[in-house]
Amino acid sequence: MKLYYSPLACSLADHIALFEVGATFERESVDLKTKRTASGADFNDVTPKGYVPALVLDDGEVLTENIAILDWLATKYPTLGVSGELGRTRLLEALAFISTEVHRAFKPMWHTGNDIQKAQARETISRLLDNLAESRDGDFLFGATPSVPTSICS
Repeated sequence: MKLYYSPLACSLADHIALFEVGATFERESVDLKTKRTASGADFNDVTPKGYVPALVLDDGEVLTENIAILDWLATKYPTLGVSGELGRTRLLEALAFISTEVHRAFKPMWHTGNDIQKAQARETISRLLDNLAESRDGDFLFGATPSVPTSICS
């Protein structure tokens, strides 16, 4: 397996999840502006989407998008999943909430928001994370062990 990532990007969640389960994988950073990998390759040859994360599986298949990669990791490494009849559904629910609502709230921080916009974003982010924390069941979001949504919140 090989994870293509960029520092401070969404690919951090996948990186954390892979480390959490002790997976053996290669990793290569990507310059998102030039679309070049650390080895000098054209990242668009890995995925025409041109953004991270991209996880190349041992058979050559390429997975993109955090929710898809984290869902695949939770299936491959059941310790990252959530047990119970609604386990996978709750996992996807949390990943979608983080990916859409929480991620979007950070926009003023990344795209030159003014001080007022950044303060409003901090309040929104805090409220959203409080909502997520209210659904906690144990030390982590879904019990006593980390799950893939935990890797995004880390």
